[in-house]
Amino acid sequence: MAVTTKIVKGNPIDSVRRISSSSVKALYCFTRISAPAGTDTTIKHVWYINDEQVAEDTMPVKGSHWRTYSRKGMEKGQSGEWRCEALDADGTVLKSVSFRVN
Repeated sequence: MAVTTKIVKGNPIDSVRRISSSSVKALYCFTRISAPAGTDTTIKHVWYINDEQVAEDTMPVKGSHWRTYSRKGMEKGQSGEWRCEALDADGTVLKSVSFRVN
């Protein structure tokens, strides 16, 4: 899992740890999932700024090796401590990535 500034050919181009809100229009949370063969479920990305939920996206998972991502538009003034959590269909947090927006 990675928060990135761009997805190219289905893969993240970088991994954001700190970024200026004026330098990007959007960030993406990329998740690679390994699951049992024949999997047909969902994964949810929940975006937070300073521990306040600001976005939520549910995406399908339809195979044993699946890649997906969500997009969060960035606006000036959205500085703070951010994180994006990946949750399975039951709401269990699979992974969390934290980063800072200046």
